Amino acid sequence: MPNQNVQIYKTEFKSEKWYEQMVSLFNQFSSIFQVQGHIYQSVDYRSESSLYQHKFLKSRKHKDNNWFDRFPFFWNKLSSDYGANWAKAFWFIMWTSILLYLGILISTGNLFQSHKSFEPIFIGYYFDFINPLRPFDFYTRIGLTPNSVTKLIDLLSRVIIGYGIYQLIAAFRRYGRK
Repeated sequence: MPNQNVQIYKTEFKSEKWYEQMVSLFNQFSSIFQVQGHIYQSVDYRSESSLYQHKFLKSRKHKDNNWFDRFPFFWNKLSSDYGANWAKAFWFIMWTSILLYLGILISTGNLFQSHKSFEPIFIGYYFDFINPLRPFDFYTRIGLTPNSVTKLIDLLSRVIIGYGIYQLIAAFRRYGRK
């Protein structure tokens, strides 16, 4: 990709205006390649455009509070490289769901307790846990006593895992877009 040697006329390198021009440049490249039928290159340029859009918003942080504008770009980069990497989306789902499931087990007192031994059956319940559409009485069905922290982690897990699944599907579909 030509992003390393791009010089924009009368624009300081890595300035706010430079990032803005880079977003425009990569959007144009993406559109050109999409019209020509080169979907793979189009997706790569769209991803680069999103990266520079995120950098552009970060460069403006001293001018206004645009945290809400940058937040989706941060999560999109973290979860799937702006929809260009399905493997990263898969590992995002796995790691976040494991951490959240451990949080559930800790909050219910079933992990890291000296008076209780870990029950291996909870490993099998993990695969039910990664389904964001699981029933709300899931924890009582498996013998856990949910508290307010458990319910908060459950809510967060449904949102984060659902988002990860969306990113995985979007990254798989990246070559089928028009």
